[in-house]
Amino acid sequence: MKLLTNIFLFLTTSCLVLLGGCSKNLFLEQSQFPEQKSIRSVSGKVIPISELDQFIQKSKEETKVDGLMIAMIFDVDIVYHKTFGMANLGKEMPVSEETIFEAASLSKPLFAYFVMKMVEKGLLDLDVPFAEVLDNAMPGGIANAVDSSSIDLYRTITPRMVLCHATGISNWAKGKKITLSFTPGEDFSYSGEAYQHLGAALGTSLGVGWKNGL
Repeated sequence: MKLLTNIFLFLTTSCLVLLGGCSKNLFLEQSQFPEQKSIRSVSGKVIPISELDQFIQKSKEETKVDGLMIAMIFDVDIVYHKTFGMANLGKEMPVSEETIFEAASLSKPLFAYFVMKMVEKGLLDLDVPFAEVLDNAMPGGIANAVDSSSIDLYRTITPRMVLCHATGISNWAKGKKITLSFTPGEDFSYSGEAYQHLGAALGTSLGVGWKNGL
């Protein structure tokens, strides 16, 4: 399932950039001050970097968060990126700019936003099954990922079903072949695995599939 995971992570990262580009009102704008000692909020207020650092540090201590990394994005530029606290208390290892945090399901609404932008652009139909795309892209086709008893049902899964968690795919396949627990579209079952399948299908359609080195 490495193919599915890699393409999904690529698209999730793309979503972060997309949000920065399409939603400028949500982020702080980069200041024009020398050495970037300040940033300017959307209301026009100039905020010294030192003041922002102190606010974040105080909030971290009050909420008893051991370590965190914060990035603020304007357009496609990271205008603020700082780390605070420890990544590993036992080893006294501080959070660095290279520390990797598990985004987990926080990535799902970002990816869902990206999917809907693709629908707006006419690049995706929410009700057209995507199995054929994966069948052509994955080595060995979807038969390598889906149990033969569930392939026919799997071929009916649409992007809308994935976004609604109505695919019948388990939350995580963990390397095993998928057996659907119900007919897609007829029940609810939370599934991170299904999101990765849609991510892989959409990524392949957009030309960022495994054939392009991902």
